[in-house]
Order: sequence, then C-alpha cells, then structure tokens
Amino acid sequence: MLAMILATALVTQEPVQAPAPMWRSRPVPEFPAKALMDGVEAADVRLDCLLTADGRFSDCQIVADTRPDYAFAQEALRAAQKASAAPREENGVAVPGRVRFEIRFRLG
Repeated sequence: MLAMILATALVTQEPVQAPAPMWRSRPVPEFPAKALMDGVEAADVRLDCLLTADGRFSDCQIVADTRPDYAFAQEALRAAQKASAAPREENGVAVPGRVRFEIRFRLG
C-alpha cells in the first residue's frame, strides 16, 4: 500500500539542444516504498532524454540523483517512459532533440 503513494512530481526543464517541450502528459512517479519506510521526505532526479518526433522520451540517462541509496532514479526513469511532450518543429515537421528535466519527489 505504501508503494501506491504518488510523489509530487515537480518537473523543471533545462533544454540541451532543443527548446523546452510542452508537456502533453507529465511524469508521475511513485515514491519508493523503502524511502517511505525509512522516513525520507524528498529527493531530486535530473534526467537527460531524447524527445522523439512522436513526443515520447527514450534513451534517458540519469544526470543527477540526490538520494542514490534509494530507487528514486529508477522511478523517475519509469515515469519518463510513460510521459509525453510536444517535440520542437523545423519547417512544420516534428524533429527529435535532447532535453533535460528534473523530477522532484516530495511528500505532503
């Protein structure tokens, strides 16, 4: 039951090669159960991902993880796979590009 508590996902964006995408569906990670049991209340994970031309995230890499002793990074990666955003366009055609964003886990 504890694993079902969703983290508050504050997603900040820092574009790398493309303008920041407009979210179609924001990442919604679960707060790791072990972190809940151990009383951890916050963590931040920064991801670098390829935003494909169809708006999905792939080839995500963990850039930073403030609590590597817990599964926050894995939850952020899982949430990113389910999220989507509008890709940038060139001459009216959607094109892939790398983006960075942070998922902030907070209880309460």
